[in-house]
Amino acid sequence: SKLPVMINVDESDIIKPYGFKFEDLSKIHDGSKEGRPKEKGYNVTGIVSIGLNNTILPLVLNIYSNKTNEKFKIFNTTKTANHLLDIFKFINDKCLVVLDRGYDGANYLNPIANNGNYYVVRCKENRKYCTTNGFKTINDLCEKIKGKYASSFQSASGKIIFQKFTSIKVSHKDFKYDIWLVVESVTNENDKRVYLTNIDCS
Repeated sequence: SKLPVMINVDESDIIKPYGFKFEDLSKIHDGSKEGRPKEKGYNVTGIVSIGLNNTILPLVLNIYSNKTNEKFKIFNTTKTANHLLDIFKFINDKCLVVLDRGYDGANYLNPIANNGNYYVVRCKENRKYCTTNGFKTINDLCEKIKGKYASSFQSASGKIIFQKFTSIKVSHKDFKYDIWLVVESVTNENDKRVYLTNIDCS
């Protein structure tokens, strides 16, 4: 069957260390520096689509303040979700939305699923989901899962990378639809990555 249109959502930042009178300028982590020190700046949400021949098509670039009060938090969450809903109106096919950590909340993901679209998002380690063995954090699951399936791919440098992965159906009170966790581990690396998706992984 035809693959859905792929849309990527990612967070970045713009640093203004010498700015003094910018509106709502706040402290954020500078992702371009070692240790991600805090600097004056703004968060940036980028939404792009992957077109033919892997062409990147910019759709949204949203620069916003990282003020910690609840008003800003609700505004920024709603704005990103609304951008996605606007994009869906102009695309006739189903979409696969790929999101980075920080977007694994139901306030982002339910609106995507409401429209019959799919998502894959990297999970934060401290999230809890209900499994057949009760509520478990991502870290708890990573300790016990060895990986049911094996795969390999070639990196840009030509190195063959081996990985194992498995999926678990989970639930959470905030999510309306069936959800799965996909746990990926790379051979010779201790780091495991966990993704949340509404794609049926059974």
